Amino acid sequence: MKRFAFVSRLFLFLLIIVSLACTPVFSWAPGADIPSRAGTITAARAASDGTVVTLDAVNVVKICGRQSPCYILVNENAWPMTPMIVYPYFPTSDMRIGMPVEITGTVTTAYGAKCLTSVTVKAYKNPDNSIYYGAITKPDAAPLVWTDGVVTMAPGASPPTTPSVTPNATIPDAATFYTDIADAKINAADGKIVWFTNKKILSVGGDEYGSYIIIAADGSNDTIKVYTAASASTLDRAGSVIGMISTHSGSRTVSADTGPEVDLWTYIGSVQLFDSGLIGWVKAQPNGVTVNLSQKVVSAIFPGYFYVCEQERVPGIKVVSARRVDVGRVVNLFGGTIATASGEKYLNNPTVGISLTAPLSIKPIGMNNRSLGGDGFLYDGEGGTQGQPGVYAGVGLNTVGLLVRIWGKVTAIGSLNRWYVIDDGTGLSWTEGSTTYTGVKIVLGDNGTYFPMVDEHGLAVEIGDYADGINGISSCVTIDGTSYRCLRQIGAFGQRGPPWWPVNKINRVSSPGM
Repeated sequence: MKRFAFVSRLFLFLLIIVSLACTPVFSWAPGADIPSRAGTITAARAASDGTVVTLDAVNVVKICGRQSPCYILVNENAWPMTPMIVYPYFPTSDMRIGMPVEITGTVTTAYGAKCLTSVTVKAYKNPDNSIYYGAITKPDAAPLVWTDGVVTMAPGASPPTTPSVTPNATIPDAATFYTDIADAKINAADGKIVWFTNKKILSVGGDEYGSYIIIAADGSNDTIKVYTAASASTLDRAGSVIGMISTHSGSRTVSADTGPEVDLWTYIGSVQLFDSGLIGWVKAQPNGVTVNLSQKVVSAIFPGYFYVCEQERVPGIKVVSARRVDVGRVVNLFGGTIATASGEKYLNNPTVGISLTAPLSIKPIGMNNRSLGGDGFLYDGEGGTQGQPGVYAGVGLNTVGLLVRIWGKVTAIGSLNRWYVIDDGTGLSWTEGSTTYTGVKIVLGDNGTYFPMVDEHGLAVEIGDYADGINGISSCVTIDGTSYRCLRQIGAFGQRGPPWWPVNKINRVSSPGM
């Protein structure tokens, strides 16, 4: 008899789970027979955005604490087919699936559904003040009265660890990266999460499922419709697209942050756009494209070229031009052609207009040797022309083109004193000819013009000296077919650039503290 009762309860539980899984979360429409008193999800759904409501004794049915945004999903024990999203909320380890909670928050429409945001979540207490995890019979007509009170459950400060009682986090399926749209359309099954990078936008529009963009690779006729709420134009670039692929009316589509397949129970996609006219947008383009850039700041000057950056300092790019400019000046660049040489993306021979805007203070960004160069930025692979390639053993964000400041011990002196090598302890290595060097190559010039390799006192830099800080441009140099990180030093030691730059400085081997 007990076994029969257990099997019956198990069957009922599985039936509820299957019903939930087969029911679209956001397509449910409340019927007239479902109570809508204050405190119910039905009443909250009917409220206008901005209304502050309280849900009493709703059940936690899903906890997603390891994705962005983190959220919980709640429903009512009497009406399990009426779930509601509560986000962003980072659950604590005390929260359990199935526990009753009281939630006060603001009604918001997001991702095509009514949600609660800016929430306070409270758990019900036992007489001994411990958290109550059992079921609650919730009255339909009158608000729930819980005599033993509630306790506030503050959002957690970090992702939840593996719980000791029941699983309290759901990790969504990982996105599968596809270089080719056609490959994804053929091989990715409906319901899979796909990821594309660096695609052009052919058109924008909208239909019954929401707004969308049509994306394609440069030089390709393969396109796909991506549903997204992001405001886009055909001049922009789709830097990153992550969403669920599916088939509608015989065509493959991707639902990112809106669309027919957006489901917070499963995954929240995203679309990262690069607005036209930004340096990131230029670097995403293939070689040969002619572009304009406006209101960029000169960050460094060299013989025959200079560097510009956004007014927020990042990112930066090389500009090949004979026009004389000064560091800090705001410039407009017209008709430059995108190209790549020695692994570095640059803008070739634009018309340079100097703005009357007052010079801006662009300070170097401090970073360690390993961060110099970085991984590829929207790079389309070996020998490709889209994006900025990374450097050998590069990790993290791509820094090529940025004004930076690095430090380290001098480990080698180059031929003709035109370059030297420093190491900050990370032990990066690279080979030129038959010699292997440890550290980062510091280039003192090119095109026949080189700074003297002396310290602030005019003494020659020697192996074993320590550079407290060297200002320069994060760049790269190709050696035997491999692109290595390097720094293009600005000025000699002891010489200043603009007043806001820190001074390059060398500590001698014999200096105190060395």
